[in-house]
Amino acid sequence: MKIDLLGTELEVPNPTVISVPIEIKGAWHKDLLTAQDIQLAQRYLEDLHTTDGIYLVAWFTLEHWNILATNDRRKTKATKHKSATRLLHILRTQAAGIQSVAGRLVITVPRSTTPDDRITKTVKRHTG
Repeated sequence: MKIDLLGTELEVPNPTVISVPIEIKGAWHKDLLTAQDIQLAQRYLEDLHTTDGIYLVAWFTLEHWNILATNDRRKTKATKHKSATRLLHILRTQAAGIQSVAGRLVITVPRSTTPDDRITKTVKRHTG
């Protein structure tokens, strides 16, 4: 997965421009445990002359994977991180070491446990 996005045009007189680079990795990515420092902190933050960035990691419960392609090795690679809690701890510890370069904020977005949970929550939002 590779996403590069940089918005530059603002239709406001004398706008205050902020730059927030976002590095996105899947739990299966070979650079998952190094990209927060090497790509985000050392490269993107320096290139954009900013001190803040977002390191977004996609981690999925292994039993929710539904990969039909037999040659897709992402699930096999992701099994190295069996627990989102453990991976989060590793990345938070790493972020604390980078903190002098980039501020640290960790946001966890949990996945609903079943499709029915998501439907119920959506209905409640619309009717409540």
